[in-house]
Order: sequence, then structure tokens, then C-alpha cells
Amino acid sequence: MAVNFRNLRNAGTFRRRKTSGPENPLPFKTQTRVKLSPDEIPVTGNLRMLTGLSAPLSRLCFFDTETTGLSGGAGSMIFQAGVGYFEGNGLVVDQFFISSPADEPAFLSALTEILKFRPAVVTYNGKSFDIPLLNTRLILNRMEELRLNVIDLLHVSRSVWKHHMPSFRLIDVEQRVLGIFRKNDLPGSMVPGVYRNYILGRDSGEIREVLRHNRQDIISLARLLSCLASSCKDEDDPHVLLALAGKHLQNKNADACINAASRCLCGPVPEKVRAETLWLASLALKRRGELARAAKVWARLSSRQAKIELAKYLEHTAGDYEAALRVVNRLLRADNMPPRIRHLLLHRRNRLRKKSCNFRT
Repeated sequence: MAVNFRNLRNAGTFRRRKTSGPENPLPFKTQTRVKLSPDEIPVTGNLRMLTGLSAPLSRLCFFDTETTGLSGGAGSMIFQAGVGYFEGNGLVVDQFFISSPADEPAFLSALTEILKFRPAVVTYNGKSFDIPLLNTRLILNRMEELRLNVIDLLHVSRSVWKHHMPSFRLIDVEQRVLGIFRKNDLPGSMVPGVYRNYILGRDSGEIREVLRHNRQDIISLARLLSCLASSCKDEDDPHVLLALAGKHLQNKNADACINAASRCLCGPVPEKVRAETLWLASLALKRRGELARAAKVWARLSSRQAKIELAKYLEHTAGDYEAALRVVNRLLRADNMPPRIRHLLLHRRNRLRKKSCNFRT
């Protein structure tokens, strides 16, 4: 349900309508302790590579927000935020809540104080939503933006478990990876409407469900990092090795990519994992200038992108125009070809035909 809050600072607009605000305002800050030791998160080199974690766990925090809109931008406001951090042998979850838009500066100051001390921030889709929105609200309140090392577990989860599940909503990852099944949980799409009812004095208890939802998000982030750490500890996990190969290629480290890919292919792996690993290894070989070895891999793969690379190699490096033309013709016979790719292949086919005729004469 889309909710148009317009200008939340003008709270008088709402007060003129039968209400003077929430009857039982929630406390500005609540704190919960959860049994989750930092010892359950073994920090290995693989975990650091996949997540970008560089700080010790004592400088780490888990962060999630609830907002008045789901699309972000200056028209949305963060009205509740949860911050989790390790203290002793447990996880402490601090939750901050705005009962009135006038409390936003104090709310942002409280968050800033914690996040400056723990600048390694673990989120789920926070790199593109929570953190940019937080900095937007800081700017609008004439406060300094935060410089944070954002560890987005959405992207890490996709890279490791992309062949396990079709959807990567946090609730899906909780069920498939963590074995957590929420009961009577408030859907995220309803949160803006629940808060609107709250500040209008029409809340019938749903606002506490928002806090419960947010607290579970924080706990799930910590458990998800622990699960990823355990997976990274297994040096032979093919899904982790595939994710590492992709990360090394992204960092332009061809040697490390080929090493991870080779280790991944040492044992039995699912066919999808094998095909993607070979593709990454071929790109690393291409980066190293070993085009002949890369072409052998492209010839083994059935994907369109591999065959296009093979056609390029046969045309520009091997000079085998007829073989390149055969590859292109096979590609053009495939169904569901995107128009742009088909146009490029047709252009390549025309060029190869001319080159092949000139070569014969």
C-alpha cells in the first residue's frame, strides 16, 4: 500500500483531524540482548574477500531501518532503526523510534554516535537503500554525512547461493538458509501505513509489530553472517569457490580467479556451477592473454556469450573465417535472441562472408 506522507514535519496537519498524536507513545530507545557469541563467526580470508570485512567484530554493527516510503528519496523518512553489535558473549540490539517528526534530529544524532564508533555496517540491501536514505536525512537536517564500510549481505548471499534459490528476499533466505520461519510477521509493505496510523493516534498495537519485525531483521543479519562465515571456512565448498572466482575476476586478479576455479572443479559439482566456473576461468585466461586456452573452454560451453567469444577469437586471432561463420550461423538459428544481439551477429556474419570470399580468391 503506497502512503503519501507529504511533509511529515507539518504534524499540525494531522493534529487538526480529531487527534493530538499517539495516545501511548513508544520509548525513544529500547534495548534487547540475544544469545549470539562473536565466536560463532570465524573470520577467514575467504569471508573477508567476499564481504569486504576489514574491521574486527568489535567495530562491526548490523543495521536496518523502517521508513515512511519504500522507494527512498527525499520524500521518505526513517522513523525507526535497529543497530546490533557484539558486547561480551552476546548480541545487543538497540532500537530507536521517532514518535514525532520533530524528534528526527535527536534520532539521527543517536544513530550517528553508534555508527561512527562502528563504521563497518552489515545490511541487507542497505548499500542501495538504507545508507543512502540515512545520508539524505542527515543532509536535510544539516548534519554531516557518514563514511561507512557497508557490507551488503544481499549481494554476498546471491554470489554464494544463487544456484540454491530463485528469490533473495530476506524472508526467503531466512527460511532456505537459516531455517527461520516467522510467525504472524508484519509484511514490509504495511509498515508505512502502520506508522501513519500511529502518528494519527489510530494505532491498535501494530506499531509494536514493526519493532518486532525490525529486531528479527537485525538478528537474522547476525545469523546470516555467521552462516556465511561457516561456509567460507570450508575450503572445498564449490559454491564459495565459485563466488570467490567471481570476486577475484571483478578485482582483476586473473591468477586468483583461475586458482579458485580450478579448486572448484576438482570434485563433483552441479552442472550449472561447472558451466559458470568454466566461463569465469575463460575470462581470466583472456585477461592473461592466453586466448588459445580460453577458446578451448568457449568451445566446450553451450552458452551464447561463450560462443560469441569463440567467434571473435576465430575471426580476429585464429583467422579461421569459415569456422567463425559456422559458429555465428548456429547462434542465429537459436530462438529468443534479443534484437540487439541478433543485429550484431548479422553484422558479424556479413563481415565474415566478405572476409571468407576474399580469402578464397
